[in-house]
Amino acid sequence: MLDSFALVHIAVVVDAFGPGLDAEAAAAAVAAGWRAAAPEARLTVLAPTEIGHDVDLVLTGGARFDWAALRDSLVTAAAGVAVARGVPCVVLAGEVSVGRREAAAVGVDAAYALADVSRTALVTLAERVARRWGR
Repeated sequence: MLDSFALVHIAVVVDAFGPGLDAEAAAAAVAAGWRAAAPEARLTVLAPTEIGHDVDLVLTGGARFDWAALRDSLVTAAAGVAVARGVPCVVLAGEVSVGRREAAAVGVDAAYALADVSRTALVTLAERVARRWGR
C-alpha cells in the first residue's frame, strides 16, 4: 500500500449532491478537499466510460447512496469500471443507507456520508477521505 496518494491518479465521478451543489460544484469541492491532503494528486473529473487504465482510485458519489443507487446509477457504473480496472472505489454521498455488504456487492470499497449537504462539508469530507485512503 502506498504511503501517500500524492503521485497517483484519482478519477472523480460525481453527480449533484442537491440544490446548490450540482455535479460541477461537487467535483470542485471534492478536488479542493483532496488537494488539501495531497496537493500533488492528479485528479481528473470523468464520466464512467472515460475512466482509463491509468487510474488508481475511483471517487464517486451524489445525493444518496441507497437501495435505488444500487441499481443502474452513476455510482454503480463508476464502481463497475473500478472493479474491471482492479482499483478501489470510494463513495461520498449526502446520505448513505446501504450496508457494507451491499456496497461491496456492486464494487464499492467504502462509503462516507456528509454531515450536511454543503460545499464546506464536502470539502472537509474529501480531505478526511484522502487522508484515510492515503495510508
